Amino acid sequence: MDQFEANVSALDLTRDQAHEACLTSASAPHLNFPAENNGAMARIARNCDTTVDGVPTPAPPRLFQGTHIY
Repeated sequence: MDQFEANVSALDLTRDQAHEACLTSASAPHLNFPAENNGAMARIARNCDTTVDGVPTPAPPRLFQGTHIY
């Protein structure tokens, strides 16, 4: 990867946000279940009710329902 980054940086290319988004979308892996569900829940599980790198993550409402859920 280091060699690739060195080669690309030697080209002195610039990309706008739309091009960067297109490349990111094209290179995203296509994973089956439960990857999508885990990806959505990972941030909540990891950063519950905190702000990390300026991104706030709310706590799941069930945490504030008390001990009796049903």
